[in-house]
Amino acid sequence: MANLFDSYGLDFLGKDEDTLMGAVRYTVQEGKAIKGYYDTPYFYLPIGSAEFWASSEKSEDGKLAISGFHTHCGGKTIWEMICTDVDISPKDWPKTERILMMSRSTDNGGMLPVDIITADVLPSFLKDDRLTLQLVAPCLEVNYYATEEEYDKTVPADKQGQKWGIADGALIPLSFLANHLVGNYEDGKEYDNDAYITFKAKVTRLCVGTFEIGDQKENTFIRCFADTVYGELEFDHSFDQVPEELRDNIKVGSIISGVCMISADAAIGEYENGIVKDFDHDLRLVRFTLAEGETERLRSVLTADSVYETDTSGNSCCGADEIIDRLTYGCENHEGKYIAHLAEITELAGSGLEYPVGTKCIVLADKEEDNYESIVFVSVDEDGNISRIHVSTDSRYRFRIEKPERVKTPLDDMVIPESVVQPIIWRAKYHGFLAYDLEDKLVLEDEDYTQHKNNAERMLEALQAEPQLDAEKSIGNILGYLFAKSVEMTVNEAKENPAFETRLTASYSPHDAFRGVLRSTLPPDQHAALENAMEQARQFGKDVFVFMEMTDKTDDDFPELFTQAAVVVQRIGQMYASNGFEESCKARTYDEAHYAHFGFSQTDRLPVGNRS
Repeated sequence: MANLFDSYGLDFLGKDEDTLMGAVRYTVQEGKAIKGYYDTPYFYLPIGSAEFWASSEKSEDGKLAISGFHTHCGGKTIWEMICTDVDISPKDWPKTERILMMSRSTDNGGMLPVDIITADVLPSFLKDDRLTLQLVAPCLEVNYYATEEEYDKTVPADKQGQKWGIADGALIPLSFLANHLVGNYEDGKEYDNDAYITFKAKVTRLCVGTFEIGDQKENTFIRCFADTVYGELEFDHSFDQVPEELRDNIKVGSIISGVCMISADAAIGEYENGIVKDFDHDLRLVRFTLAEGETERLRSVLTADSVYETDTSGNSCCGADEIIDRLTYGCENHEGKYIAHLAEITELAGSGLEYPVGTKCIVLADKEEDNYESIVFVSVDEDGNISRIHVSTDSRYRFRIEKPERVKTPLDDMVIPESVVQPIIWRAKYHGFLAYDLEDKLVLEDEDYTQHKNNAERMLEALQAEPQLDAEKSIGNILGYLFAKSVEMTVNEAKENPAFETRLTASYSPHDAFRGVLRSTLPPDQHAALENAMEQARQFGKDVFVFMEMTDKTDDDFPELFTQAAVVVQRIGQMYASNGFEESCKARTYDEAHYAHFGFSQTDRLPVGNRS
């Protein structure tokens, strides 16, 4: 996370390098040192309500160097969260801090990017790991509205008159969702704004945040507490960040909205003084090491007497350097990652076995979760350091894999559509092709069903005669094309023709459809609007394949599903041409207006706002 000085009214710290480095040196000199697993400290310094955090790492010559500097705010907002398997930390970041996509360990579920500025005090961040974190939300943009109605007035309406504001208490990672949308995401690319969160909530408490150094004390920021779907959250921002015309609304009961990030401190509770050395933490650390290959994290819990041994080779090594080198070699030369399960020995199928029933251990699997390869036993000394790591392949050990408690998410309540038509209609309403409150049955009342079906079957026959390498892309192109052609035909048929002249309303080319090429008889402004609509309509193809996956449909079911989809998209195009298309030629499309409301620009759809 960037140093969000603006959020704490400390923008002067970022004016020049000398001032910033002075703050860093002061934090290191006066702050409390908190040790992480990489055997380097965090330096923590409270400065009134706000806090400075300096993280460190070892340079190539073994000297300590500052690797990061953060502004945070201590408080009582503490959430238990669950790790997903998504780590969006920049590749060039030190491993002492991480941005993880996490869910709340409640029935609320959801997924949020969380910047854990003291991550290295925790033994593990594997999927389903539960972390207790103290959180604040420094704001990049912030607005206050006296009432819900005042907020609603700022939300633009689409051409159907529908408002698309976000729900009360919502925390939505819109940037992450937009960046990683199929068709938008570039493999391997890092997005600076993945951690941005769009929010809206009702203010429950307000207080002033202070900045203190020596005898100097100033009120520099506002601590706003508001109810979210995840629980109460503290939003931190300066007075100047609020637009001048909205500052009178900074009071309890108002609506706060904007864009924020979530900063989390893990060095609380049992980790207040840094890492914890005991059997449970060491076991989880070894599991994380074997799964992720970050072997250097073991150094802080290994001694000169620590031993690593395996049944397969019969060899052993001793001391931190040898053990880390051995594990590093194994991880780097293993094809793919190990899957490491926490487990417990439940039965001994023989005598003379070293580890009794009830022993906690790690079961390693190769490539597949149930392709069990070995059992890893960990022993610790009286100081909590690892005394021995023993990798066993003895099949006489019987074990039980620990299954993490499953957390309910909103997806659990998802109703699988009965027909492929349903998700297509939902998407059509989302894009503004159909009115939001339109009854589905009106879409299905298709007087031109036979013509629409013939068009669909023609495309299907051509597709079967000329299979496409990228099936999903081709189907999206075809459905977008049929939608656009239906719009074109309907528009042309509605034009006045007093002389009853024979004229072309629309021509169909399967070859063009496969490639996503559109040729029309419409004038340039209408053709441009039609191409824009076709681009959105290509997404109907996703609905077909997602429906097949959700309902376990096979390739044998595809012709029928495709025909159903192709017929309904033409009907939607027909209805859109009669009510909505003409307006789209004169104004922004719904999609543009929708994204603009959430801070996305038309060109790149990245949220507005700069990091301090």
